[in-house]
Amino acid sequence: MSLSLSACSPLLRLLRSRFRRRTRAGLGLLAIAILIAGCSRTTPTLPLAGPDASDPDAPVAPASYESSLGDYTSRQPVTPQPWRQQNARVAPGGKP
Repeated sequence: MSLSLSACSPLLRLLRSRFRRRTRAGLGLLAIAILIAGCSRTTPTLPLAGPDASDPDAPVAPASYESSLGDYTSRQPVTPQPWRQQNARVAPGGKP
């Protein structure tokens, strides 16, 4: 039932040549698609969102300052406590 290597040789050559032709055709189509995409129009046809950035009279949002350390709370090491009590304290509806 098994084919010898010499009997498979023409079949393998045929499959290899078909694969190469398909690969070359696929690469050719890919190259054409890339060339067409490169020649396509890149500027948007729809108006951009917001006012024109080159217009000096365009409205802008006011600048504001917010400290990144505004809600900082210091964390210091504490002595270990039983984990069940810690979980009960932070659980929803838990008791302090």
